[in-house]
Amino acid sequence: MSGSTQSKETSILRCLVLKYGPKRVLVKRQKSYNLMFASACRVFPSISRDILTFQTNQLDVCDGHYVEITAEVWSDIVDLLHVVEVTQRVKMTLPVPLPLDDWAISLPDNQSASGQVDDQDSSLEHYPNPVRAGAGSYWLPSILKHEYVALRFVPQAAFERAASLHISPQPDVVTRIFMLFKGIRKEDLANWTNARIQAEKDVAWWVNVIGVDPARAGDVTLFRVLEWGGMEVLI
Repeated sequence: MSGSTQSKETSILRCLVLKYGPKRVLVKRQKSYNLMFASACRVFPSISRDILTFQTNQLDVCDGHYVEITAEVWSDIVDLLHVVEVTQRVKMTLPVPLPLDDWAISLPDNQSASGQVDDQDSSLEHYPNPVRAGAGSYWLPSILKHEYVALRFVPQAAFERAASLHISPQPDVVTRIFMLFKGIRKEDLANWTNARIQAEKDVAWWVNVIGVDPARAGDVTLFRVLEWGGMEVLI
């Protein structure tokens, strides 16, 4: 092996690639986790130090999955890696209380409840039909078991505080739709007067409540993410 070849291989071993989304940066290979962490913070300043972490899928033990690399094992495996994925650790936060209040809708019967969900899905027509159909129909069995139902779509900002979402690479548009629903007993309908008034409104008003940008969400040239979820309130 020639001296020049040995020199090239040595230089490769002294550096590695840090990757975050589409960006790749060649940096000095550090045996110290803290020094490598500091280097990643410098080249990716947009990531908070509190949530920056390393992952790899290059080791056999990873079985092809991305696995977080801890400081404890860093020095043992760093020489085996050529590329290290820089990611943001998902913060687990306590849910913010999201009560069914004046924003809720109280419906006169379960057939109206299913219609409201269908109509809300149609207001998101810029998404593929399988996405909308699957989201709404998933909850119908739970909704239809009640004679009277209250619905509420949670504003994206409130939902983000309860369950933050980090995606790499970062999407151009993120639409997070989360529906709360609750069965209402007939004898309790008097407590839902305001909500029953809301039921008479066009369901398109939910677009503003949720915080959806129809123009950007409908732009097929953008990288779009749609999350559709729900939960039955049992108390």
